[in-house]
Amino acid sequence: MIKLKDILKEIVNADINQIASTLQFKPVTKKKLVYKYVENGKPGNMSPMTYTQSTVQQPVGTDTTDGKETQNTAEVGDIIFSGATGENYVIKANKLPKLYNGTVGGDIYPEQSPRQVALYSGEPVTFKAPWGEDMIIKPGDYLVKDPANTGYYRIAKVEFEKTYNPL
Repeated sequence: MIKLKDILKEIVNADINQIASTLQFKPVTKKKLVYKYVENGKPGNMSPMTYTQSTVQQPVGTDTTDGKETQNTAEVGDIIFSGATGENYVIKANKLPKLYNGTVGGDIYPEQSPRQVALYSGEPVTFKAPWGEDMIIKPGDYLVKDPANTGYYRIAKVEFEKTYNPL
């Protein structure tokens, strides 16, 4: 007999590689949106389409238009973004030049190489993001292969439509 707690455990600890193997990934580019630098910006208090450089180790929660997505930790020197809907996320300092064009302190914009993206239509599941924290994906969201091939991450539907070109 299967118990509800066993079903929920499977949903919470989903094998994202298995899920990804059932999806059709396609190349898509990000929109060339400009992010403005904010001196001493604080996660949760930055305007959309801005970024700051972290001066301390700090937790950064990512809340999209449909609720909590994940949690990350910004180290000193990492970049904290406030995206198109005000969602905060961390880009590690060493990954920034691979993912964004421009110089920290000035305007920057997403690097324009295609990312591999798939539309997700399954049940809501939680999986481990490349940075080791839990992340949820819901029907209508997009699963993105991490460009560094370290795993997958979710882009919520509304945020995807605001920041990526159509799939």
